[in-house]
Amino acid sequence: MEEIIQAFADAISIQRRSFWVIGDIVSEALKKYPDQKTNLLGTFANLAHCSKARIVQYLQVSETFPPDVRFPDKPHSLYLKVFQRARALGIDPLQLLDLAIQNEWSERDVAEYGREDNPRISFRKTCGVCLSMVAVITQKAGATVTCPICGTNLGVAE
Repeated sequence: MEEIIQAFADAISIQRRSFWVIGDIVSEALKKYPDQKTNLLGTFANLAHCSKARIVQYLQVSETFPPDVRFPDKPHSLYLKVFQRARALGIDPLQLLDLAIQNEWSERDVAEYGREDNPRISFRKTCGVCLSMVAVITQKAGATVTCPICGTNLGVAE
């Protein structure tokens, strides 16, 4: 069993490194062939079976976080969330990464950083009348939620 667990841990480590390698390759390619940006992004997206936006995310994360802060025990998705949240708040992503690592934040913790004064409240319920699923995210505690299909009062977002 230990061999299987170790093989899994090794695979996760390889996966995490590969995201950095992908971003670095895209960065180098765009520096070498700046006039081919659209072509290269499209080609890379096709090869990876993902969107150009995802390739750009690899690029942005790679260019934002130098090798000395790419910790193998942290998932690439944490770095992406730090990049996105720092950009939204207009703060230095390296400082936010440092804060996230010091406090052992999850991706959700990073996403909530800076929202302390405006907490997000999620409300999700199936309407008992028309059976529609209604999901609302608001910053207004106590907001009455009604079904947009039939108008039934579904309750209060808290």
